[in-house]
Amino acid sequence: MVEGISSCYDNLGETHRLEDNYTQALEYYFKCEEQARESELNSLLFTVNKNIMLAYLELDEYQKSYEYLLKVKREMEKNSDRGHDLQIFYEYAARFYFEIGCFEEAKNTALKGISTCKKSSTNESLTLNCIVLLSEHYVSNRKDSELLFQNALTLLKNHEFSSTVKEQRDMLHQLAETLIAFGNIEAAQSLLKKSLELSTTVNTKKLEIEYLILYGTCEGGRYGIEIINRALELNEEYKSLRLKWKGYRAIGDIYYSMKEKQLSGTNYIKALDTLYHLAQKVPVEFHSSFLYSHNREEPRTRLLSLKADNLREQELVLKRQMSNKINNGKNIAQHFFDGINYELIFKEPGSSMASDAGENHTSELSGEKIEIIESLLMKSTSDYLSNLKMILEAACNLTSAETGYILRYNDKNELNAFVVHNENPECDYYNYIIERTNENIDGIFTANNFNKKTGNIDIFLPGQIKAVMCIPLYNHVPGDKFSPVKQAKRKRRESNDYDIKGYIYLSTQNVFNKFSWQSFGMVKLLSKIAAIQIENYDLKIISSIDRLTGAYTRKFFENAIETQLKKASREKSQLSIIMIDIDKFKSVNDNYGHQKGDEILSKVGNILIKSIRPTDICCRYGGEEFVIILPDTGPSEAESLAERLRSTVEKARLMGQGNSLTISLGISCYPKHGSIRNELVEKADQALYHAKESGRNRFSLWNTKMRKLSKRMDKLAGIISGNVMHDQRNVLALLEIVRLSNEIMSFEDKIYRVLGSIIDTFDSEYGVLVTCQEQSCRILKVYARKSTVPGWVEEECYNKKIVDKVLKQKTGAYLVDWDNVNVLDSQTGEPILNSIVVEPILRGKDVKGALYLSCPISRKEYGFNELNFLGTLGNIISGILSMS
Repeated sequence: MVEGISSCYDNLGETHRLEDNYTQALEYYFKCEEQARESELNSLLFTVNKNIMLAYLELDEYQKSYEYLLKVKREMEKNSDRGHDLQIFYEYAARFYFEIGCFEEAKNTALKGISTCKKSSTNESLTLNCIVLLSEHYVSNRKDSELLFQNALTLLKNHEFSSTVKEQRDMLHQLAETLIAFGNIEAAQSLLKKSLELSTTVNTKKLEIEYLILYGTCEGGRYGIEIINRALELNEEYKSLRLKWKGYRAIGDIYYSMKEKQLSGTNYIKALDTLYHLAQKVPVEFHSSFLYSHNREEPRTRLLSLKADNLREQELVLKRQMSNKINNGKNIAQHFFDGINYELIFKEPGSSMASDAGENHTSELSGEKIEIIESLLMKSTSDYLSNLKMILEAACNLTSAETGYILRYNDKNELNAFVVHNENPECDYYNYIIERTNENIDGIFTANNFNKKTGNIDIFLPGQIKAVMCIPLYNHVPGDKFSPVKQAKRKRRESNDYDIKGYIYLSTQNVFNKFSWQSFGMVKLLSKIAAIQIENYDLKIISSIDRLTGAYTRKFFENAIETQLKKASREKSQLSIIMIDIDKFKSVNDNYGHQKGDEILSKVGNILIKSIRPTDICCRYGGEEFVIILPDTGPSEAESLAERLRSTVEKARLMGQGNSLTISLGISCYPKHGSIRNELVEKADQALYHAKESGRNRFSLWNTKMRKLSKRMDKLAGIISGNVMHDQRNVLALLEIVRLSNEIMSFEDKIYRVLGSIIDTFDSEYGVLVTCQEQSCRILKVYARKSTVPGWVEEECYNKKIVDKVLKQKTGAYLVDWDNVNVLDSQTGEPILNSIVVEPILRGKDVKGALYLSCPISRKEYGFNELNFLGTLGNIISGILSMS
């Protein structure tokens, strides 16, 4: 029983392995290992341990993989008769030694595996033979890549039917990578073409990323770089350090071939930074073989060559670094990466070289300081937020920071991320570093690269963080607690003496970075400019905020809409505005007083502000009206937000449980509905009026039928549009339903034919008639039909929550059904959204039921016209229900 369960865990792990999901595979392998050890199932323990060894290898955990390799070897010493598992172990072990650069050991281990196959009369593994072929090629240092290619073709042909498609693709990629390394691009492309053909059968995330990197490398040029960048984007989710290293290295190689030194150097730095993290996972005894195999040393050599180009005076020293692989006085890994840094590689020829011993060296960068200040001043605008973004980008560029924040204290003295630069979403700022910064008003920085510490503070750096810089943004508080002389003499100045507005916070996980005394001085300079920008921003906000609601003022809106329209025109982007009015607000003031009215205004304003993006602008337009500017937003996105705002306000129950308070919304969009402020505002206002006239508590997107909207409901809206074919169809449908209502037939047959006619007229997928109890609105019976399908539909095909709401409120609705998005499109894999329109069937003031129509939003989206037409049909159907 235990053995069966344990084997089941191992099989589940194998299932994930075949999908290259090694993290999930390990979870099951560990469960199997635990049970096998506890129950002394030694044979199973051998099996699962070799599987764990491979999983760790594929996760780039070389040290852990090697530990399991040794563990399995010890098991073999106790009992070498392991059957087919022994062959698989040799294959996995050979893969480990090959990846680690021990080609002789990889070859010998693979040959043992092949020998085991022959003894047991089983098919020889394609992987084992490929490792032998490639290892011999590396060991002998052969340059004949054409011979390697021909041998590879023979090998692949011999194993075409004895190996899995996944194994074939794995080996095709390994062979193609080697051929690329030896310059035979044409042969590599031939193998990649075969891999692409096989991808229709098997294509895991890992295989896809590998293929894109290799294909992009073969293509070269800008197009090749674009393909490899796509692979790196996919790898952000897959999180393979090995593939990240290969991707950046490949991009660096392409730029190097294009003689773009700056870009090749930048990508080589990223590649070597990743390689450094990989090397930390390799057992120390394999550092040399790992770093000096598979052409891994080439980016380092090229970077040092770039360094030599920029530092002619150090040419002899650099040549010694490039020629000597091993320095007995240094750790191998440390020596390999020694001398690789941004400053030396990308220093402009002729520029001065400041040492990095302390903060007094910042004065040597006065020319660079002036250049940065001039650049920021030239680009700065009245948009203080945009200016702060530029300052943060400059700080990140100066330091090569992955993560950057401008943090700002809000009115509640809470620290918020005001501006963010984040290339690594796993990184965040740490509050204890902020606390340590408060001890030194000059700011702090610390860097720890290869155990060499730089900075003005020695603090613990969490996780993979290699360097941190944090500088307060402040204005000095006037007072005579300290004289200027005393203040100048104080080395550590307490933050209590300053009005700290926030902080510039920078960090990186990269070993190769530009966190130095020089960059610290530059960022301190930027912090002064940032502090001024924040203060100006605060002053602007104080004069632009409506104190009651927290929204911007109407005056601010008038300036902001002009600015945003110019920006949208310049960038050829979309923009939407939403006009919002609190329904029946006058009755709130009349019945509860103006104090209650102010409370409601404040709460609605708060809800609106919290429900929008940081880039959106919410303003109080006047009285109980608000307006929201939505940059980079089209009609469908604006409608989604409008529905969310409407729903949020309604659910907030601002008037208590007994009385609901709602809002109506009108939407207009640039450039679809207009290009100037007045036109867009007028059309949003017309759409708002349409929403209120349609029953309130809803939104409307402007259309041409609202242009001459007067204070009446157009009873023919949705029936007569001016399109002859469309109008004829609607009138005929109307006459057909009138005729059916008067025919003598059973109630059920009559409803069946009526629903069929409505489905055809509205181009619906489903048509539903719900009958209900008049007083309680409890649903009594559901009649449902599906387009082109004869007979009644038995399964539930309508949104009961929405129908219940329509029955209780006696008000129709048209909206997107966000509650039911579980069905996926078979072609695109995306969820299928349905547009629905629901209309209550009324007889006088009594509700008899509801008509419900739905269809995929990709086919049609229902609006006010369909709702109005359905309401007209509902009046006819109410007569049928009364006669039932």
